[in-house]
Amino acid sequence: MSAGKQLVPASPFNFKQSIVIILPTNNERANLEALVRAISQYLVADVLIVDNNSQDGTGELADQLSCRYGHVHVLHGVKKEGLGPAYLAGFQWALQRNYGLIIEMDCDVSHAPWDLPRLVRHSRFADLVIGSCYVPGERVRFSGRAGLASPAAGCECG
Repeated sequence: MSAGKQLVPASPFNFKQSIVIILPTNNERANLEALVRAISQYLVADVLIVDNNSQDGTGELADQLSCRYGHVHVLHGVKKEGLGPAYLAGFQWALQRNYGLIIEMDCDVSHAPWDLPRLVRHSRFADLVIGSCYVPGERVRFSGRAGLASPAAGCECG
């Protein structure tokens, strides 16, 4: 395996429970489809895209992905409300559907899809699991405002 490449399993990990991954988006058209496909390579889970009224066509692409893949769902915002309200809307949607496990991920590719099976496995032994790059041996790669917010968020990983 060459440096920087992750092993992709022959089939995604299936933990035999209902899992949803919430992806809030704001102008993430360039990342969205690749991230949805990457998630599907590593984990059997539904994906909820919460579009925050993106102006770059992210919402339209999310709708196309939802039509193409039965495990992809979309919530559209009517105005730009921010990351917090997007997550809250996603959590409410997931709780109404009785998912056994709710995972949140940024759509800017700052979270690694190959870590999902490991996080799900650890959730069997804890009520809350947080993936963090603020542990020994991990690297933090941020620039601009995301770098300022990351210590408060505590789980944006690269």
